[in-house]
Amino acid sequence: MRASRPSRSAGRPSSRARTQRVSHLNSANPKRRHRGAAPDGEQTLISRRKFLYGAAGVGAIALVAGGIKIATSNSEAKNRQVASLDVPESSVKTLDDFELIEDYSSYLHQTASFDLPLGSLVFASDDAVAACLIPTDTGSPLARVGVIEIGKANDPVTVIENPVGLSEHFEIYDVRACSAGIAWTEANILDGTWRIYTATLNGTKAGPSVLAASGDASTDTPTLAASGSFAFWLVNPKAADGIVKGSCALYACAFGTDDAQEIHTANKNSPTPLYAAANGVSFAARSAESSANFELLYFGAASREQEDSVVLPAGMTPLSVAYGPQGFSFSLERIYNSGGGLSQMGTYCPINDTRGGDYDAAPWFRFGRTPSAPPCWCGDFLVVKSTYAVALANLKSGKYFTIDVDDGADTYGEYTATTGAHTRLVTFTSIDYKPVNAEKTQVCRVKIWNPAS
Repeated sequence: MRASRPSRSAGRPSSRARTQRVSHLNSANPKRRHRGAAPDGEQTLISRRKFLYGAAGVGAIALVAGGIKIATSNSEAKNRQVASLDVPESSVKTLDDFELIEDYSSYLHQTASFDLPLGSLVFASDDAVAACLIPTDTGSPLARVGVIEIGKANDPVTVIENPVGLSEHFEIYDVRACSAGIAWTEANILDGTWRIYTATLNGTKAGPSVLAASGDASTDTPTLAASGSFAFWLVNPKAADGIVKGSCALYACAFGTDDAQEIHTANKNSPTPLYAAANGVSFAARSAESSANFELLYFGAASREQEDSVVLPAGMTPLSVAYGPQGFSFSLERIYNSGGGLSQMGTYCPINDTRGGDYDAAPWFRFGRTPSAPPCWCGDFLVVKSTYAVALANLKSGKYFTIDVDDGADTYGEYTATTGAHTRLVTFTSIDYKPVNAEKTQVCRVKIWNPAS
């Protein structure tokens, strides 16, 4: 795994690459002690909604594009009306209102690149470190955990060689990390049990592993986030005969401790995984006032309390929820027959800082392409993943550009590893490519990007 720095021409695409980039862009194509589940067969299938839930992607990453769907309207909901987000179409800007930057070298430059084994997954929750789930070449363990120090551009360092429960047939299923610590899930798919462990992290040196939570097949395997000094996880009840009963629950635990606290519950399942923000976590859950409405929620890492929320129109189901300098950003994978300016498929973000404010009155931006990852922020840019391309848009200046995708990239193209708002951006792609008269390339290529000064 060799770290390399880009050539002087990095970030300066050829005319052919620019044409491909625009073509790809224009294609529509996861306060009490918790115990409580392991992946079933469905979680080995990777879709937009379940992509990168965990180690189900190790070995072969695939993205199911799917078709556009029309969702039900508010008038069809049988629940009472609640105050929800109401944004007129006139308040929403799209890429049609933005200027495409052909040469983005003056805005963003690649500072490092790493080649990991094909099938690796990468997760970056802050500017200091990124966690890597790396497949092994043995039958057991299936995966190990590595950490990249983003600012130093060094090769990934293995911090967890084997699952704690290896002798009990547990495998590492998911991982997240930030500069203060690391959290990972181990699952036994034979009996449907899962365990969450945490450890403190100092650079690439992990402290002792501590069991924070465990569960059985009565729930789905939790989704993870790492922010501040805490690991967070979101537990969903599992459907029985197609019916979901019970509540989803958000938990937090200081790295390296077993003092897990339940900090929020909501009826039935959350429609989104849990995502790390710069200083907290975000997700969606059913509103306490109406089961027909999902509420976007943000919990601060330091307070472990709800610090911002907004209710979506009835019947509208978000694919992902992020939190950054403008407040909430969310994506929809369907077209709705009501909802005003928020009724179309794509990724939505307020143009101004709306944190804790009036989201109805804010001007909004819609990235009108099929979403496949949560949005994030790199410096002044909103970063959005489409079906194949990664686009960066400056909501103030009204300009945007897209990152070039390497030849031989898998169907999902370049993928964003970063969540939240940071000064650096981490992306990766799986490459399985055999050029004419050249050796075959089979790697997961990780790239680190910095805004140009």
